[in-house]
Amino acid sequence: MDETVIGLAAVILSLSCGLLAIGGLVIVFYSRNKNERMVKQAIVENHVDAETARLLVTRFEDEQWKSDPYKNLRAACALLGMGVGYALTWLLHLQPHDGVGFWIVIAVGLGLGLLISFFMETYLDRKKAEKKVDADGPQPMETAEMED
Repeated sequence: MDETVIGLAAVILSLSCGLLAIGGLVIVFYSRNKNERMVKQAIVENHVDAETARLLVTRFEDEQWKSDPYKNLRAACALLGMGVGYALTWLLHLQPHDGVGFWIVIAVGLGLGLLISFFMETYLDRKKAEKKVDADGPQPMETAEMED
C-alpha cells in the first residue's frame, strides 16, 4: 500500500475516535435524562411518599459525575486535538523516526484540544450560572437599601 493511503486512513480513524466519543456522550445524556423523567413521572403517578421519592431520584445522581462534569468533554477534545496534530504531521511529511518534531506537533495538537476544552467548560459554566440566576428570579431588595 502507498504511504499516503495509510496516512490518510490513520488521520480519518484518529479523528473519528473523538467524534465517536462526543456522539456517545450525547447518547448517554439523552438516555439518562429519559430515565430520570420516567422515574419522576412514575413517582407522581403512583403518589409515592417524599422520603421514598428522594431515595429513588438521588439514586440516579452520581457524585463522581457531579464533581467533574466535563471530564468526557476534556477527553474528547484531547483526542480530537491529537488527531489534528497527527493530520498536521502527515501533511508535513513527518515520521516518528524523523526525531522530536513529529511528537512535538502531536503534543501541540493535544494542547490545543485541551485549551479548546477549557474555553468550552468556562462558557458552559457561565451559561449554567446565568440560567440559575434567571430561574431564581429577581431578588427582593432589603429595607435598608430602600431607605437610602
